[in-house]
Amino acid sequence: MIIKLRIVLFSLFWLLKLRKIRSVWKKYTKKKVEFAPEYRNNLILKYSKFILKLFRLKIKVFGYENLPKTAAVIISNHNSFADYFVLCSALENPEKGEGQTNPISTFLLEKQYFNRKNKWIFGILDSLFLTEDPKKNIAELGSFLKTAREKRIYGIVFSKKNEKKSNFDFPVNVFNATKQTGLAIIPVSINFSDENSYKLNRKKVQNIEIFFHRPIKTAAVFAQTSKSLFLTTKKAIFQNNGGDK
Repeated sequence: MIIKLRIVLFSLFWLLKLRKIRSVWKKYTKKKVEFAPEYRNNLILKYSKFILKLFRLKIKVFGYENLPKTAAVIISNHNSFADYFVLCSALENPEKGEGQTNPISTFLLEKQYFNRKNKWIFGILDSLFLTEDPKKNIAELGSFLKTAREKRIYGIVFSKKNEKKSNFDFPVNVFNATKQTGLAIIPVSINFSDENSYKLNRKKVQNIEIFFHRPIKTAAVFAQTSKSLFLTTKKAIFQNNGGDK
């Protein structure tokens, strides 16, 4: 079934989910009503899983055991806006036992992704939208990562979306900021997502792989230059897509 038809069929259900998210966002950001981080995170996790089903995206996760229990920066390649929902869904804890929880995350997003709907969705997670002011972006990125460290959550940063998959550029120097905050880096590879992942005219199911690679630990982050961290992360993402994770 073509995606456009699926959206028509499930439009009311989608609208109700967005309405719930908007309600929580408004109470949380405007009225300063307290919602537990786990509640807000799980609300967006459920929405992300719904988006994957709606757009016929199936994910397979590798290396989940590499995720640390402490705060870290997740740095991933970027092929499609769907990657935000793909990675959010991939972070769901596969262990369903009593006392098991999902890791909490927050996102750094480029200015081009700012709109009313995304403001509601990602605002619930205390995410940061970049602006056209480079100096302001650097300062806010530092605050973004410090908050992730203090709250012991994952700060998620995607590279710029490029036509060449091997390109690995960022709208702001995330590696320098990471060195200053002392967070570990988790390189992540997202394979087989593309421009068609979030388009309405696709018919077939798209299978996407997510690899959580071994973290670059805090000691290694401090020991390397920003350039070395960039190269190490890039190598993990683009050359270590399989094998022993």
